[in-house]
Amino acid sequence: MNRIIIFVVFWLVSLNSGNAQFFCNFQNYARHDGLSDEFIFSLSQDTTGYIWMATSYGINRFDGLLFHSFIKSEHQYQSVLRNDFNCVFTDSKGRIWFGSHNGTIMMYNQEKDQFQNVSLDFEYHLEYPSISRFYESHNKLYALTSHGVLLYNEQSGTFNFAFQEFPVFKQIHVISMIQDDAGNFWFGTAKSGLLYVDAQQKTVKVFPIQDELGILRIPSFCKINKNLIYIGTSRGIYELQPSNHIIVKSTYFNTVEQNYISSIVRDSSHNIWIGTNYNGLWVYDANNLFYKIEDYQTEGIKIASVNAILCDKENSIWVATQGNGLFLYNPSKNKVQHTSMEVGLAHKVVSAITEDGNGNLWIGTDGCGISIFSPYYGYLSEIQTPYIPSNSVLAFAKRTENEVWACMWASGIMKIDMITKRVTPYNLSQTEITNNLVKTICFYDANTLWVGTYGNGVQEFDIPSGQLKRKIIALDTLFKTDRQKFINQIIRDRNGAMWVASLRTVYKITANNSLLVLNFDNDKLSFFPGYVHTLTEDFAGNIVIGTNRGLFVYSNQGELLEELSKTIPELQGTEVLSLHCSANKQYWIATNNGLIVYDVSTKKYEIYYVDNYSKGNFYTSRAVYQDTQGRTHWGTMNGLYSFYPNSMQQKHSILQFLFSDLFISYQKQSPNTDWYPTHISQLKELTISYKQNIWGVSFDAICYNAPDAVVFSYKLEGFDRDWNTIGNKREITFTNIPPGRYVLFVKAWINNQDEAKVIQLSVHILPPWWKTWWFKILLLLFITAILYGIYYIRIYTLKSQKEKLEAEVKRQTQSIIEQKKYIEEQNVELQQANDTKNYLFSIVAHDLRNSFTSLHGFSELLHEEYETIQEKEKRNYIALITQSATVIYNLLENLLSWSRSQTRSIQCNPEMCQLYLLADRVVELYALAAQEKQIQLCNTIPKDLYVFVDKEMLITAMRNICNNAIKFTPNNGKVCFEAVETHTYITVTISDNGAGISPEEIQTLFTIKPSQSYKRKKNQGSGLGLIVSKEFIEKNNGTIWVTSQIGVGSTFHIQLPKQG
Repeated sequence: MNRIIIFVVFWLVSLNSGNAQFFCNFQNYARHDGLSDEFIFSLSQDTTGYIWMATSYGINRFDGLLFHSFIKSEHQYQSVLRNDFNCVFTDSKGRIWFGSHNGTIMMYNQEKDQFQNVSLDFEYHLEYPSISRFYESHNKLYALTSHGVLLYNEQSGTFNFAFQEFPVFKQIHVISMIQDDAGNFWFGTAKSGLLYVDAQQKTVKVFPIQDELGILRIPSFCKINKNLIYIGTSRGIYELQPSNHIIVKSTYFNTVEQNYISSIVRDSSHNIWIGTNYNGLWVYDANNLFYKIEDYQTEGIKIASVNAILCDKENSIWVATQGNGLFLYNPSKNKVQHTSMEVGLAHKVVSAITEDGNGNLWIGTDGCGISIFSPYYGYLSEIQTPYIPSNSVLAFAKRTENEVWACMWASGIMKIDMITKRVTPYNLSQTEITNNLVKTICFYDANTLWVGTYGNGVQEFDIPSGQLKRKIIALDTLFKTDRQKFINQIIRDRNGAMWVASLRTVYKITANNSLLVLNFDNDKLSFFPGYVHTLTEDFAGNIVIGTNRGLFVYSNQGELLEELSKTIPELQGTEVLSLHCSANKQYWIATNNGLIVYDVSTKKYEIYYVDNYSKGNFYTSRAVYQDTQGRTHWGTMNGLYSFYPNSMQQKHSILQFLFSDLFISYQKQSPNTDWYPTHISQLKELTISYKQNIWGVSFDAICYNAPDAVVFSYKLEGFDRDWNTIGNKREITFTNIPPGRYVLFVKAWINNQDEAKVIQLSVHILPPWWKTWWFKILLLLFITAILYGIYYIRIYTLKSQKEKLEAEVKRQTQSIIEQKKYIEEQNVELQQANDTKNYLFSIVAHDLRNSFTSLHGFSELLHEEYETIQEKEKRNYIALITQSATVIYNLLENLLSWSRSQTRSIQCNPEMCQLYLLADRVVELYALAAQEKQIQLCNTIPKDLYVFVDKEMLITAMRNICNNAIKFTPNNGKVCFEAVETHTYITVTISDNGAGISPEEIQTLFTIKPSQSYKRKKNQGSGLGLIVSKEFIEKNNGTIWVTSQIGVGSTFHIQLPKQG
């Protein structure tokens, strides 16, 4: 869908000389529009398309919508030398020049957005002239001054006096200049008339153009063709024929022959525009009509004094005035003509339109009656109260070419003779009409008028009798509810059927029956009830109905054919106020969203805006009319808009689209810095710091025929996924965009986005130093080094751990091996212990059995034969019993001691003991046993010897050794206790002179050998006593060993510590 924006121009007519003129309207721009000053001396359009103005206070630049002022007092334009400038000019190289008083000349540098000082630099102050105008010919730039003509030197970049070979040019005030097709120069002066310079012959000639008042000023030239140049003077216009130097006063412009002609411009349509001082603006059009632009053509603002006229690239006319600002005439805006109160319309709200037999428009208003306009001469007349009953005229219905009927709010209906303007009213007081609130009327036939009232339904009025035929039509079948009795519109279709639209319903009524076509009366959407505004018949005989819910198309039979809101999204929820169906199969739909044109054949549509404000409450309901010339007229809340439908295809264009300013933290930035070297319009890439986190750009879409219709959207590629449409807003602000590279795209379009102009700017937001590439590389290298260090340490650690693990495994393996060996040894020892235990238990059991047998035998003998046994034998038996008990005791004592040592439950409590006393206790214990065998038992240990031992353990050990010694020593033998002291030990010896012990037996003397046979020698014991003795001595940190010789005897050595 395309949107076409058509802006309005006034329907302008002039009664000057009784001749019709072409329509034109000027738009005015003043201080309230952004101009820095309303005294404008010169105009120029640059190569980009901007319009530049030199004013008495600052330089102004205009893009069609916004003015940009360059004023010296502003901080960013310190390069502006002064604020009052006489002239502005754009040369063929695109440079923009400004001239002022005292030799001031500036050139605008768009790349730097600054002004370059090219002012004159003369030796004496009095030589500084005032710059009047610039002129360029054949790539040579001239400056016209109060002291002659200057020529710009491209090499030196300075202005120097030209034509100095001619004395007449010295100190002459030149104010205009032109070069003819032959290359000769013509100069207009302030006081010296017209100067001619022959470029070939290098001669000069003066033509003193004058009248009865003296020599005339010549401020302007206009070349019409090679044989005609118009000369604007201080008193009218002269014609110059360059080839023969003929100068005559023009007869075409007699009306301004006494006026100062400040400017003459010819546009591409061959209209000649003439600006005067104090007599306004004139135009000599292509139809050879000469007339003045009146105030109503300039928005009521008078063009009194014209300083300059410019015809731009689009053939628009710009007028600079003395105190009234800037005026613009744009031919493309003349497609729509606006009849407003400024041109004579009685009231701005247009509610009804028709035309008379002469083609004059009758415009009914809702407030000031009827205004009548001629299509050629504009305003003709008006009809108001008291000549008509009411000034609120809501609808017309023509009966004949020059007879029209009208309905009024609160005053019924009236008949008007369109020739004599005689009015015949019909209302409640004069007829049987029951309600004076009438919004619509329609002829049923030539003599019957249907009157739609607001509250009493449809009434049928008989014209010949002037009375009602029926007060309410079809009372029994139609308009049953009160809402159905409020009638908005009645039409008659081509078949003679009447279609009646009330607030909520549409009925089709014929002579035979009626049909309810559309019914909003039972609408369930109470918050948004349906409302019927208008209806009309299209080219195919279908009925098109406009409502507040879009547009409905019904067949002539009342069948719904199409609901256009499904095809046209803009119609959804839109008020359709007026309808026109053209012969070329188009629906023209006036809505509160603009004027929609729907092509029934192609199913495509476009939206038109006939005015800047043609949205919302703009169009009035049912106020549309097509005249006999094919032009459509639309009633609105702001006058009447008229146009030929085919003329609405005007395409508006954007001359140029470019970035205009850069903002950082909402402050405009000036170029020529390290980071912003050139103006943003010339910049390819913008580089800013991450600290500049609030930045923005503005842009200009240079457009003069529809500036308000330009729509913008943008996309920051790299940040935005989609385009962001911002309407007509001409600036974008970004905040906190992450560092990186982006491309900003901005596009502007009118009507069709597919034809948008696109500009782009690369944006590089520098990161903080810790996010720069070099820091990242350093950081990467650092992290790599760290990781490598960690890796190296890890590898080293793993290697060390591996080595430690291997060592530990080796150690553990060795430990396991040792443990295994130990366990095996323990198993062997355990087995040996078990074997020893078994062996020991067998020996002990054998010895105990023998002892108990002896004990039992002798005891039983004594018990049974006590009386018969001799006393001596009794004693002998008792001694044997005692000996057996002693043996048993010793066996049990040694077994208990051995068992305790094996379980390590016995405690060793050493103390200082006198060795002699310990040995003496043993001697006393075995004295009886030794006496029985006549064995000498002696103790020769010195009494001063002390040892650090557990005395009970030592006594037990010496007792067992002494017992063995007595046992194995023959009768009359000897057992002796002796002791020898060394430095740290005392060695106790217990010796006997018994049978001795063999070396083999000595090896196993302190051990139990289970593998040996249980057979023992006579008197051989279990050996448990010696084993216990060895363990007790070792627990006291002592040692025991044996020396023996067979047949000589044995000596047991016990080495004991002297102290702990």
